[in-house]
Amino acid sequence: QTVSDLHRTAEPSLRFDGSTNAVNDNVTSTTGGVTGDSPRTMMGWIKYESTSVGTGQPIPFSLGGTAGSNGSFALVLLLNGTHVNVYGQAGGNDETDIAVSKNVVDGKWHHLVVTYTPLAGSTAPNIKIYADGVEVGSRNRETTTAYATTAGWVIGDWANTDRPWNGEVKSFSAHNRALADTEVAAAYNGESTPWKYAD
Repeated sequence: QTVSDLHRTAEPSLRFDGSTNAVNDNVTSTTGGVTGDSPRTMMGWIKYESTSVGTGQPIPFSLGGTAGSNGSFALVLLLNGTHVNVYGQAGGNDETDIAVSKNVVDGKWHHLVVTYTPLAGSTAPNIKIYADGVEVGSRNRETTTAYATTAGWVIGDWANTDRPWNGEVKSFSAHNRALADTEVAAAYNGESTPWKYAD
């Protein structure tokens, strides 16, 4: 299917209906992925279509292809539009109710980004949320438990398959470093992300 929005030319997207129709790829030899407690960025264009089906806490995309304790890294959108969660797949590894200043579940296309830098290598806050090129929320990770993200990724849900997305996703990507504010803004404007060695 082809979609378009005011800021971008028509390009393909994946459409999800709020059920468990996710695209799941956890083939470690071909996905590379971002694993363990490594620095990371996840981003993509999203459009949420309805609150009448699916879950009240949908996930447009996530890292980690294996369900299990702390095996995922997922950005969970709350339908109130004012908060998000970052889940690590176990209660002690989750960051909940992160306030955001922009509603991205309003039926419009948005560029959504989450970055993470491990506590040992960063200054607070070490989780940042961006919408349409601008930082809209952040959190200094409250738990000292390291992420243990497994290889792979899921678009339209996460490995637990209980928070399906109802809408569209396009241009998903993952990086093995936390992109800088200027790089996130450039990605929103359609520029390529420069290649760099990760620390």
